[in-house]
Amino acid sequence: MRQRAGWVAVVLFFMGTLSVAGWDDKVPDIHDIMSKSNKRNGLKDQIVNEARKPNPNWATVQTKAKELAELSESLPKNSPPRGSEESWKKLAKEYVEAVKEMREAADKKDKAKVLAANTKLTQGCKTCHDLHQD
Repeated sequence: MRQRAGWVAVVLFFMGTLSVAGWDDKVPDIHDIMSKSNKRNGLKDQIVNEARKPNPNWATVQTKAKELAELSESLPKNSPPRGSEESWKKLAKEYVEAVKEMREAADKKDKAKVLAANTKLTQGCKTCHDLHQD
């Protein structure tokens, strides 16, 4: 019985080690990414609404932009529900690049560039949805 408990402890230790090492990281699916990013009051809205204020809280804008950038990196790792993989990769890459522009603008506290990146992101929605959304 003691030996069995010892093995259980060893297995649990290694499971924890693998988890910490990132081996169990799950890539967020498209729905989760879009919901957290683009739904009403999602990350993009939070960034833009704060940036539009006369005196934005840049720490908030930067934190949310970083979170959006990290989340967006998972988009190209997904497969499209419909449409070609080639088109998906191209449009997902454009999305990631626009989010990166938004993050860089936030880091520089450049309101005009944050809002320009938002416009770029918004313009890509219909094209991608028409081709790939279920």
